[in-house]
Amino acid sequence: RAIDDLLTQSIEPFELDDATPFKTAYLAGYFANKYDVDATEAQVTANRRIENSTARAFEETVKGFDLVTPLRSQIKLNGGELAYALLPVWLLSTKWRDESYTFAMNGQTGKFVGDLPLDRAAYWRLFGRVFAITAVAMSVVLLTIIGLM
Repeated sequence: RAIDDLLTQSIEPFELDDATPFKTAYLAGYFANKYDVDATEAQVTANRRIENSTARAFEETVKGFDLVTPLRSQIKLNGGELAYALLPVWLLSTKWRDESYTFAMNGQTGKFVGDLPLDRAAYWRLFGRVFAITAVAMSVVLLTIIGLM
């Protein structure tokens, strides 16, 4: 697939109530990919997601218990309709220190997701500074409590 499912699902939901019929003029000046998931595979994926979210929604209605374990579950899906849609998704791919990073943004909501590159040396320097400052502060507090300061 051209785009990772987890990445695209992370920028959901999209508001489809105001969707308009597609016109190729919408793409003038933009790059766009043709779908790479056939209708059968899309239907299976959609049904599985519907079943999982429905089961989760029912489990969340149970109150007063730490753990809910369904013994049986039967969710029937009827009358579903499959239609392709062109959604406003902005993608950014970049490379940093020989690692590729991809970011996605929902063009309706502005929700932005992706894995940020991490400078490990900068991380450990920051961690060391925070640790040192915390250690000094705790020493001052401890010495004050026992009366040596």
